[in-house]
Amino acid sequence: MGATRTIAFQVSEELYQKIKDYLTANHMTQKEFMIGLIEEALEQDLEETAEEEETEDVDYEEESDEEDEDEEQDYDDSEGTSEDEEPSQEMGM
Repeated sequence: MGATRTIAFQVSEELYQKIKDYLTANHMTQKEFMIGLIEEALEQDLEETAEEEETEDVDYEEESDEEDEDEEQDYDDSEGTSEDEEPSQEMGM
């Protein structure tokens, strides 16, 4: 087992009594309860971060697809006459 560290904090008497009642009702130690809460919060944060990264990846792919379509449209438009050019009079007019 690796090195251990201590985390200590103070709570109000009212909160302390609520925690003690909860621990008694659920047959848990204070240490089990606090470590469980911390691990649960950290795991939830990791899941949310992973979901956000997936969403960002999907958004980036969608933006890339849209940019590709815009570039294709710009290319198609450039094949025609530009606004500054006058249409050619090939039909003998």
